[in-house]
Amino acid sequence: MKRKGLGALFFVLVFCMLLFCGCSEESLSKADPVKITIWHYYSGAQQLYFNQLVNDFNATEGAKKGIIVEAKCKGTISELSEKVFAAASANPGAEDLPEIFAAYPEAAYKLYKDDVIVNYRDFFSSSELDEFVPAYLKEGFFNGSDELMLIPVAKSTEELFINKTAWDEFSQATGADIKKLDTWEGIVETAKRYYEWTDSKTSQPGDGKSFFGRDSHSNYLLVGYSQLCGDFFEVNNGVPEIHADKAALRKLWDCFYVPMVEGWYGQYGKFRSDDLMTGDIIAFVGSSSAASYFPESVTNSDGTLVKIKAEVLPVPNFEGKSNLAVQQGAGLAVSKQGKSRKQQLASIAFIKWFTSPEQNIKFTAYSGYMPVTKEASDEDFLKRVANQQRKAMEDPASEAEVKAVDVGLRMLGSYDYFVSKPFEEGSAARKILDASLINKARADAESIRSASAGSDRSVVAKAYETNENFESWVKEFLSAFAGLGIKTDLK
Repeated sequence: MKRKGLGALFFVLVFCMLLFCGCSEESLSKADPVKITIWHYYSGAQQLYFNQLVNDFNATEGAKKGIIVEAKCKGTISELSEKVFAAASANPGAEDLPEIFAAYPEAAYKLYKDDVIVNYRDFFSSSELDEFVPAYLKEGFFNGSDELMLIPVAKSTEELFINKTAWDEFSQATGADIKKLDTWEGIVETAKRYYEWTDSKTSQPGDGKSFFGRDSHSNYLLVGYSQLCGDFFEVNNGVPEIHADKAALRKLWDCFYVPMVEGWYGQYGKFRSDDLMTGDIIAFVGSSSAASYFPESVTNSDGTLVKIKAEVLPVPNFEGKSNLAVQQGAGLAVSKQGKSRKQQLASIAFIKWFTSPEQNIKFTAYSGYMPVTKEASDEDFLKRVANQQRKAMEDPASEAEVKAVDVGLRMLGSYDYFVSKPFEEGSAARKILDASLINKARADAESIRSASAGSDRSVVAKAYETNENFESWVKEFLSAFAGLGIKTDLK
């Protein structure tokens, strides 16, 4: 019995040695370093901080484990996604697929279906995943809770940015109440009042100024529709359907199309922060990460500069509805297509280091992005590390950046966050959402402006605010989704 026991033990030891030897090339070792590449879309302050953290990793944790990370910016998130798809498909002239890349759920879902990316469940324990803010982790799950394909690294939401200097002048002259800006209905009412006030300053009728604009129109439609009656896209097993609610669409129309054609809302430059800088509007809803682009002065039409102060408020809601805001910001996916186990382990090691509270705050510090773990979202902890990072890089936070982070933290405790379910047509569907309503509103607004030159704009606008015009837009809007093969009906 003893001899059999010793023999069995011998074979177990030999098996373990063979297993260890066979996997040695797959383990991380300082003596045998591995290089990994990460593709991202960060720019400005975010790119500066990201590159600094990559350098820090390479000099510390990476040096210990034999990992060298190279970061490459691949343009906008859309440009990045196109390059990732080309690499994954091995298109002629495409670069090799990187080990790590940033992606939104719509893009990652396609790669998930093609078995290109790893399941983080194979690399993160339940306790490690529990350290993340649940709302931020949610959009990375593609098949219930079993398959986590994206890890969040920085999140933003939408906030209301205001030229406080211009607001104070308007408010003092008219008695406008800033509390009205808590709701979309109040925004419309205030925008009309601002237009009429500015119009009254000249002898020419119909030359009032726009009060408000917004950057993402898809967010307005998706979050607003969800607030009013539920998800616009009903997705089951990756298949979307639209059962559109006419009353909800009419509410969204009334709180955006109508003020746009009346001139109370406006959209002129590429971003609404550009419009605020030129004085064409005095308030806008944009990403909290847009705080770093909030201007410190306004350039008047005569070329003079006026210093301004900033105010930042939570994104408005519809009256009587629960607080709801979008959460956005690409997550990180890790490639398994053509990648060794060692490259995957190196990628996971970097991501775990990067999302640890101390490192994550250094990246998100006063940039308008929010850290993704519960510990890092503690207000005192966040501000302490953020201030240290700013001082180290001799980059003081602007008034808008400080207020954006404060508002974001308040929203985290008082708002629910909208997360859309991914589906293969998701990117194309979002383009429709981004373009349909704003394109019609801008085209009609231009027609009204031309027809009402020197007269009362509102009289001409009324001919466009009809139920027939609304229903015509709804038909065209839903037909665009049907063109993607999405089952669509109206109730």
